[in-house]
Amino acid sequence: MARRLIVLGRCPLCGKPVDQVPDGILRMHPHKNDCEMVVTRTGFKQYIHSSCWYKMIEEKRPYNGKLYM
Repeated sequence: MARRLIVLGRCPLCGKPVDQVPDGILRMHPHKNDCEMVVTRTGFKQYIHSSCWYKMIEEKRPYNGKLYM
């Protein structure tokens, strides 16, 4: 039996729809679109806004992005 791939087109971070760009185009031109694609542990194909992803990384970085030793 063939499994169906489930594609989630809403950004889980902001809740807005994400343009679903084919994988080949994302690999050839990763910075051209504001979208990234990940495959979750459950097998779903999830699209995320690149800007939301980088914003989340900045918010989780300790000491507002400054590294202290």
